Amino acid sequence: MPPKGHSILSASSSDRWLHCPPSARLCETYEDKGSDYAAEGTDAHALCEYKLLKALGMEATDPTKSLDWYNTEMEDCATGYASFIMELLEDAKQTCSDPVVLIEQRVDFSRWVEQGFGTSDAILISDGTMHVIDYKHGLGILVCAEDNPQMKCYALGALELFDDIYDIDTVSMTIYQPRRQNVSTYEVSKDDLYQWADEVLKPTADLAFASDGNFLCGEWCGFCKAKHECRARAEANLLLAQHDFKLPPLLTDSEIEVILSRVDELVSWANDIKEYALQQAISGKEWTGWKLVEGRSNRRYTNEAAVSKAVESAGFDPYEKKLLGITAMQKLLGKSRFEELLAAYIEKPQGKPTLVPESDKRPAMNTAKNDLWRNMTMSKNVKMTNPMKVITGPNTRWSYANVWEPKSINGGTPKYSVSLIIPKSDTKTVAKIEAAIEAAYREGEAKLKGNGKSVPALSVLKTPLRDGDLERPDDPAYAGSFFVNANATSAPGIVDADRNPILTRSEVYSGIYGRASISFYAFNSSGNKGIACGLNNLQKIHDGEPLGGKASAESDFATDNDDDFLD
Repeated sequence: MPPKGHSILSASSSDRWLHCPPSARLCETYEDKGSDYAAEGTDAHALCEYKLLKALGMEATDPTKSLDWYNTEMEDCATGYASFIMELLEDAKQTCSDPVVLIEQRVDFSRWVEQGFGTSDAILISDGTMHVIDYKHGLGILVCAEDNPQMKCYALGALELFDDIYDIDTVSMTIYQPRRQNVSTYEVSKDDLYQWADEVLKPTADLAFASDGNFLCGEWCGFCKAKHECRARAEANLLLAQHDFKLPPLLTDSEIEVILSRVDELVSWANDIKEYALQQAISGKEWTGWKLVEGRSNRRYTNEAAVSKAVESAGFDPYEKKLLGITAMQKLLGKSRFEELLAAYIEKPQGKPTLVPESDKRPAMNTAKNDLWRNMTMSKNVKMTNPMKVITGPNTRWSYANVWEPKSINGGTPKYSVSLIIPKSDTKTVAKIEAAIEAAYREGEAKLKGNGKSVPALSVLKTPLRDGDLERPDDPAYAGSFFVNANATSAPGIVDADRNPILTRSEVYSGIYGRASISFYAFNSSGNKGIACGLNNLQKIHDGEPLGGKASAESDFATDNDDDFLD
């Protein structure tokens, strides 16, 4: 029999053994060493239990003094968790006179899983619906409730206790993960849950308990005790060697897609092997061709209080003054006061492009190829969904094209930038820009107002559409044209006339002609207000006479406040 409190086929490890049944018995042969993350999670759960008991008016002992990992963040997380449960309870009271809340409830799902049991953080039962809530304190991995086998095992165990007592039709499962701002809920009918238990859970659990079935490696390997030595995992990852580490351009698309589907697991496996070999070496094992050395380290104070006293007695200030981070500042001021005072000075830069599987819940980015193609193929009767976005005509000329490397102006944030010269004869593009500026003005009224009594008129604000004849009378490239200076903190996508990516830098220079995808937004920074232009993507249509005059680019793109592009 397994020791008390331990289940061979635990709900928390069900995602692993459901995919790889033999791993259950294999992991049983390894010592459970625990980790700091697990210890921190245990402390957080203890605090959550206390907060919820107090919120329900029940007697409870404050565990704070006994928690090794307690901090203000954990306090806030536990308080938020208790508030979340209480909100669910209040909602349940609207339709049920006597909803029930159970805390740290032991559940038994051994009807489907041999020796299967666990502890559910919270269960709330009302007429028709049973809520199962699990608190996750971890920060590293985002946990989703959808089809989560751990949650479904807990739900089955809860149904074993209460299905005969309450009229339950629907099971709602929620992951509460505050450090990732993640509250994920998944609902399933009781009948569908029982069907999954009978057709999937039980047959696989039987295989796992008997140490039968096939080994299968995947993302679930990260929590496997045998991950360092598992031969099946090694063989699966070493299959990538069949590509003989050819350079990416020499691989077929299908080969790259196979590698992409496995590369994260490959990296994870390689790191696990390195960590295992290191720990073995520390324990005394000698690896042929390898040795254990002392890594780099940094100097540190042995007694900060003594250092402070010694420096102060010498007549110096040993402390540096640093502006609070956004989260800490919001906590200091309170949310409403924070918004009132600092909303105009907060931005969220565009995130770095990242290639992820299609299953990722984040929306796909608008690439240069798709961005510009949609504009070319859209019906004349279809309007852009974003009124602040414009794609210029094909005769737009690019000047001061700094599109390959970001450049810092006067010590400000490094940016990509280009001056877009638009012929006055291109009335269609000019009209779209004017409309987009108007839309950005309306959308940004709150920001433009700031702490003032009213929103400044658009006519008195700085806007990006400028007259080349008036502002650049000595530059023939700007004659008979308007121009817009666009910039961004992230690199623009650049394609050719056939929408193929341009990789050769010499093909893109100041003087060529093409389309530009740009967006307009309001800014209010240090008393300066107006409408600015962000650079999205570029499409080269044809070559042109190279333009000079690089010396004045700084003055063109350096606004008074070095305004950044906001996504």
